[in-house]
Amino acid sequence: MEQLPVAVNEETGAFANRVWHHIADLDCAAAELARVIEPGGTALITDLLPHDEDWMREEMGDYRLGLRPEDVMGALARAGFTELTTEAIHD
Repeated sequence: MEQLPVAVNEETGAFANRVWHHIADLDCAAAELARVIEPGGTALITDLLPHDEDWMREEMGDYRLGLRPEDVMGALARAGFTELTTEAIHD
């Protein structure tokens, strides 16, 4: 996520499903999305909310135990994304 093999403004949008909790630097990942998505494009990020399932670090390689929506939204805002929304989905 920090160095996508995609040219500048090559994509109209990007979808990241349950990968951001594996990223050390959310600001770097958000900046990379901003680099590859054309102006006015869409980024959709789905991930787990914070949790206490510590076993996931060792067995799944999770860097974080879920993400706070405000941390993701903050990284996206700092990267220049606008019209940000968040929605919690419960199973």
